[in-house]
Amino acid sequence: MLSRFEQILERYPDKIAVSNEFGAMTFSRLNEEADRLVPLLSAVNRPVVMPALPGGPELTLLQLAVWKAGGVLAPIPEKCTEREAKIFSEQIRPDLVAVHSLSEQKEILKGIESEIPILSFRTKEEDCSDRNVLSVCKLEYSKTLHKLSVFIPEGVMLVQFSSGSTGRPKAILLSERNLISNLDANRDHLSQFAGKDAFCSVPQYHAMGSAVLQELLWVGCGVHFSNRFMPGEHLARIRKFGCASISTTPNYMKLLLDIGGLNREGFLPLESFTIGTAALDGKLMRRILEVYPESKIYCRYGLSESVGALTRLELNFGDTYVPGSVGVPVSGVEFSSDLAGQKETEIIVRSGCVAMGQLSDSGECFAITDDLGFLHTGDTGFLDANGNLRILGRKNSFLKVNGYRVSSLEIELILKSIPGVQEAVVVGVADDQSGQSIVACIEPIPGSLLPDSAEFDRLCRSEMSSYKIPKRFVMYENLPRTSAGKPDRERIYLEVNG
Repeated sequence: MLSRFEQILERYPDKIAVSNEFGAMTFSRLNEEADRLVPLLSAVNRPVVMPALPGGPELTLLQLAVWKAGGVLAPIPEKCTEREAKIFSEQIRPDLVAVHSLSEQKEILKGIESEIPILSFRTKEEDCSDRNVLSVCKLEYSKTLHKLSVFIPEGVMLVQFSSGSTGRPKAILLSERNLISNLDANRDHLSQFAGKDAFCSVPQYHAMGSAVLQELLWVGCGVHFSNRFMPGEHLARIRKFGCASISTTPNYMKLLLDIGGLNREGFLPLESFTIGTAALDGKLMRRILEVYPESKIYCRYGLSESVGALTRLELNFGDTYVPGSVGVPVSGVEFSSDLAGQKETEIIVRSGCVAMGQLSDSGECFAITDDLGFLHTGDTGFLDANGNLRILGRKNSFLKVNGYRVSSLEIELILKSIPGVQEAVVVGVADDQSGQSIVACIEPIPGSLLPDSAEFDRLCRSEMSSYKIPKRFVMYENLPRTSAGKPDRERIYLEVNG
């Protein structure tokens, strides 16, 4: 990966490589700032660094620096809660945690063990004498790092956190081979973006946002990230850098269209839209192409357990979109033969982009593929007569909210920890904006007085990121139950969606 970046650096030294709401950096400046951090990171063998940074220059230069030092990057959301930060940190026990600001990210610091050093990107910070704090602006190499992290196998460059079925995030291990396989598999498609600029509304710590950075930056395309929904600022930056494409979610595109951000009067020089993280719908496709009839829409299907797109569908003005269709496999991607035909079955895939493994809660690495190298995705669908993959649903209880995969079990465990709650069942309700909205159904302990919805909301926000917070809390005297005495999830789902 680094040798390929050097080639791009030589070709586009003065081009803006990455930007966000706070600033921008050229390829050469990005490389220089990364080199400044390498001596610090190289103090330990294969440093494991966990950044909680906004997408953009800071996170990207740190990623380069970590890789130059032979280390592993494990990004987490910049706004996660104390509980979430603690869970992330416990899984990998990083050698260093990087933040944008100590004062603005106090909740994250509370969840990090005091012996783990903190690297701050803020120019001026208040005193934090109880911690080992280093400043990017004033590096002191006398402050050395010490090996704290769990063992991570050779070859791993990136840890990608994803919602797990146990309510705890999964630590997915991505190797250099995985990253390069993605670039090679998509080489022809990505060549159209070389030397151009693209806007990305997907967070850089997210699987798609991370892949977009690696795909586009590594062909010399400037990547311009958003970390807040600030449409005026986003449109101004798209114009400023002459972005030729947008990598985004269906929800973001709907919001941008609804507020008039994309209209004929404010025409932007956009050649393509890459849509991922959630299903596209025909109405949205038509709305985009009515404004930009000469543009293309690329739908992509990917996973947290792999790198980049496994399939891609190209849509042009006048095309008919088949709901659930995500296109044909990209080069090197193989689906199980059971997918052929019209029968719904689990999507099972083999590719060099599929992660080399996963860390267990005890810090051990294990394979996520079967004996033949196939990954069982948990998604269901089929391959149609034209070889297009059609996504129909999921086998498990994960919800999809604004492109994020959310574990209903994680939310249920938080709700059941609240005094007075005996049982909680979380279900998803179809939502035009977010894909699914979260509804929490709650049963009290007999004789207990439950908090009201506002208090439930407050308690949840103290434990979880905002996209995991239920939009509605439904109180039951007694939840419907099966003959075995367990909550009848199917009946509860029908009642909530009825």
